[in-house]
Amino acid sequence: MGLMGKLALALVALGGAAFFFTGNSPREPDPCQDALDQAASLLASGNAAAARSQTVLATASCSGEARAKATDLQAAADKVLARQAACERSFRQIGNLVADRRLEKARSQLDALETACVESPQGKALQQKINQARATATDAAGQVRQHLAEGNLKSAREQLERLAASNREHADLAGLRQEVQAAGARQEREAMPEQTPAPPLRAAQPAPSPAPAAPAPQPVANAQAEMAQVLLRDAENALRQLRFDAAKTFVDSAQRLDPQNPQAAALARRIKERELQYLREETSIK
Repeated sequence: MGLMGKLALALVALGGAAFFFTGNSPREPDPCQDALDQAASLLASGNAAAARSQTVLATASCSGEARAKATDLQAAADKVLARQAACERSFRQIGNLVADRRLEKARSQLDALETACVESPQGKALQQKINQARATATDAAGQVRQHLAEGNLKSAREQLERLAASNREHADLAGLRQEVQAAGARQEREAMPEQTPAPPLRAAQPAPSPAPAAPAPQPVANAQAEMAQVLLRDAENALRQLRFDAAKTFVDSAQRLDPQNPQAAALARRIKERELQYLREETSIK
């Protein structure tokens, strides 16, 4: 083989080696494509905040069609973030209603939210909390009726407190309050002694010296006033325990029994002021 043949073989060998090394070298990193891939993946998994950060990187490193794609992804991430912010605002409002035991309004507002909000972890947690509290209130209402039917007024009142403490907006709360108050009034009337009429005097016999008059039975008004005092003491105890709804229930009952009682009006104002103070303290802590 001549010199030219050897030179040709050497060039072929060098070309093959160059092709081997260049063809098998690792791909150069592409910041634009990497950022786009990360943004799309994060957005699909629901992490809109991290996805938006990646779209900012992609916008800075991409050009042409790739940059337009980064802009579209950023707009999609912004839309998701705006929806999440709206959901969180609604969740805070609904949470305050649940804390205030206004379950019917809380449930109505939750049902009015978008499906994405309701199906989120926060939405499902609120829904579960509302359902549990409503179930407790429904059970308490049933217990009130059962105890009233059995004549167990004390237990009926306890379950009425439980109902008010679970759901202030329960449809049967006002009616059951009236039933419990009526049962208490009947019990008071039944406990009052009946006046026995004096036997007729005989005409032939001289009139005996007047015997001391039997004590007159306690008027219904006095019995109602005493019952009102008992309810006001119960309201004081409930207020000290921060059971505001129970305290209001006792005061309302006392005012119906004794509308002129000045202590009832004063205690109602104290309960309202203490509840507002408590709510402000809770809000500042949160």
